[in-house]
Amino acid sequence: MNPLTFQGAQFFSEQDKLVYADGSETILRPQVSLLLKVFLQNPGKTLSKDQIFEHVWPDRVVSEASLFKLIQELRTELAGHLPDSELIKTIPKRGYQWLGGLETVKPTVSNPTYPPTHFRLFSLMGILFLFGVLGWYFWPQPAPKPSTRTLIAVLPFQAETEGKEYAWMPYGLADVLNQILAESQSINVLSFSRVIAFDQGGGTLDDLKRNFQVSHVLRSKIQQVEASWTLHFEMVPLENGAAIQGDLSGEHPVDLVRQLAYKVIQRLYGESLRFEAFLSPNAYVNETYAKGCNIFQKESSALAKPYFQICVDQDPSFLWGRLRLAQSLLAEGQVARFRVEIGSVIQAAEQRDWPLLEAFARAERAAIACDQGDCAAGIADLEQAESIYQRLNHPVGLVKCKMIEAYRLAMQGAELSTLLDIYTQLQTILDGIGDRVGSVQVQANRAVITYQMGQIQAALDLFEHTKSLAQTLNMQEIVDIVDNNLSQAWIEVGEFQKSIQLLTTLREKYQATGDAQLELQVSINLAKAFFHDQQEQEARTMLEETLALARKIGHKPIELESLCWLTRLHLYQGEEIQARLTLNLAQAIPCEPNHPNAEHRALLQAWLQPDSKPSLLKTDLSQSDPLVGLVAAHQAVQQGRNEAAIHILQDLKNQVGPLWKPGMQIWLDTVLAAKIGQPIQLPALFQNKEPLP
Repeated sequence: MNPLTFQGAQFFSEQDKLVYADGSETILRPQVSLLLKVFLQNPGKTLSKDQIFEHVWPDRVVSEASLFKLIQELRTELAGHLPDSELIKTIPKRGYQWLGGLETVKPTVSNPTYPPTHFRLFSLMGILFLFGVLGWYFWPQPAPKPSTRTLIAVLPFQAETEGKEYAWMPYGLADVLNQILAESQSINVLSFSRVIAFDQGGGTLDDLKRNFQVSHVLRSKIQQVEASWTLHFEMVPLENGAAIQGDLSGEHPVDLVRQLAYKVIQRLYGESLRFEAFLSPNAYVNETYAKGCNIFQKESSALAKPYFQICVDQDPSFLWGRLRLAQSLLAEGQVARFRVEIGSVIQAAEQRDWPLLEAFARAERAAIACDQGDCAAGIADLEQAESIYQRLNHPVGLVKCKMIEAYRLAMQGAELSTLLDIYTQLQTILDGIGDRVGSVQVQANRAVITYQMGQIQAALDLFEHTKSLAQTLNMQEIVDIVDNNLSQAWIEVGEFQKSIQLLTTLREKYQATGDAQLELQVSINLAKAFFHDQQEQEARTMLEETLALARKIGHKPIELESLCWLTRLHLYQGEEIQARLTLNLAQAIPCEPNHPNAEHRALLQAWLQPDSKPSLLKTDLSQSDPLVGLVAAHQAVQQGRNEAAIHILQDLKNQVGPLWKPGMQIWLDTVLAAKIGQPIQLPALFQNKEPLP
C-alpha cells in the first residue's frame, strides 16, 4: 500500500510507521496510528469527537479524557520533528481539524519481498553461498528423539478480530510460537518462512508432508472477547493418531502463545518447561516484537528494523529482539552495528546457558567475517558453534557449519574439487535426514562449482534443475539466487541481454525491500553484464553506483571488485592514466592472497607493468574470462615475442567464444601483420568496428 504523505513525512498505516523527511522513523501505538490515519483521510475537515471515537475506538466506550490524551500524544510526536507546523487545531465545541494537508504521490508498484539471504562466493562469478538467516531454519532445532520423528508445522493464526490494528496477528503470533517451540530443545519445527511460502503459494497439508516430512500441523484461532483474549488450538497428526486441542484465555495475545507452547511440549513429552526467559516480561515489548516478526516475514527484515529497535530500547535483555535487530541491520548493510548487536547476543546467551541461540549467533558472525574478506576472524566462532551442535546432536546445525567452512575455504582459494567433495558429502547427509530444503541449497552450490570448473552446459542444466526444485518448494529466495547465477552463465554463452534483463529485475526487487547486501551483489554482476555487452557507459555508471554502495555499507570485497572492474574498463577504453589511479585505490584494500579479487588485481597490475615477471600469470587460459590471455599476450608483445602473442590470442579466441570482441580481433590482426619484433600499440578493446579482412 502507498504511504499517506504530509509535510515531507510518509505514514505507513498498516505498519503504524511514520518516516520523516530526514529519514528518522517512529512506530506509533495502534490508537495513535488510527488517529493520524483518520486525520489524513479528512484533511481540512472538522472531525467531531464522536467521529474520532468511531474510528479509533469502534464498539468501545472511552472517556473524552482518553481522546484528549491521545491528541496530545500525537501532537507531541509531530512537534518533535515538525516544530514549525501547527498540524492539529482544536475547534471549540466542535472537534479537531487537520491542517497539515495531504500530498499526492505517484502510485508505485510494490515488488514481492522475501526473507533475505546474504552470502556470495568467488567475486568474479557471482553469488553462491545460500545459507542465510532464513535459509535453513530460523531457530536451529535439535535432532528428534530416537523414539519419534515429530516435525511440527505452525500454521498462520486465524485472527477473528476486526480492525487493521490486529492485522499483524496471523504471521506475527505464529512466528513467535515457532521460535518458542524450536528454542525449547524438545521439538523439531519447520521454518516458518517455509510455511509462509506454502500458505502464499496455495500449498496443501499433503505438500508439507511430502516435501518436508511434516508429521503434525498446529492450527490456532484467536479472538478478543471484551477486555480479554481467547485462543483455541488444535494439533493435528498428518498420519495416525488423535488430535490435541484446547482453549486458553488471558489479557495479552503473546502470553497466550507462550502458554500454548507450554501445552504442546507438555502434551507431547510430559516435560515441564518454562518459557518466561525467552520472551520479555514487558507485554508491550512482546507485542511489538510480534509485529516486527510479521513485517520480517511478509515484507523484509530491513523494514522490520524499527520494531526490533523499540524492543531492544525498551528491554535490553530481550535477546530475540536483539538478534533480529542484528539481522535487520545486516540486511541494511550496517555491518559494524551488526557486529555489536550479535556480539551482545553471543555474550548474553553464553552467560544464560542458551546453547542453541549462542551457536546460531556464532555461526552468523563467522559467515559474515568470511563475507567481509576476514575469514581468519571467524574461525573461533565457527569451531565453537560446531562444538555446541555436536554436543546437542544437532545434524542441521552441523551441516550449517560445514557450509560455512566450505565458504571459508572457497574464499581462501581452495581447489574446486575439494569444495565439490564437501558439497557431495553434505548432499548425502541431507538426503539421509530428509531435508529437501537444505538439499536444494547444496545442489545450487554444486551447480556453481560445476560452472567454476568450466563445465558450462552441465552447470546450466543443473541450475535449471535446482530452480525447478526450488519453485516446487516455493523457495523464492533460492530461485532468485539461482537466477543470479544463471545470469552469469548466460554471459558465458553470449546471452548478454537476457542476463541484463534478469539482473535489472532482481536489483529493483532488492532496492524495494531495502536489502542493501543483496542489491550490492546483484549490482556488481549487472555491471559485468553491461561490460561484456560492450555498453561502456552503462557499465561505468553501474560500477560507480556499486562502488558507492559498497563503501557506504563497508563491504570491502565488493569495493575491491568494483575498483578492479573500473580499472579494467579504463584499460579496455585505452585510458591508462585513469586505470593506474583506480588500481592504486584497489591496491590499498586488504584481500586474502588466494582470493579471486587478489588474482584480478595482480593481472591488472601485470597489464600496466608488461615487463613484470611472467610468473605472476597463470599458465593456462581462463575458460570464463579473457583477461588472463589478454595480459599474457600484452606482455609478450611488449617483450617483442610477437609469435607467442599470436598463439596466445588465437587460443584465447577459440576458448572464450562470445566474450571475444571485435577490438580483440583488431589487435590479433595487427600483431599478425606486424614485423617480427616490432612493438605493437594495444588498441582500445571496446570497439564495434569490423575486424580487418
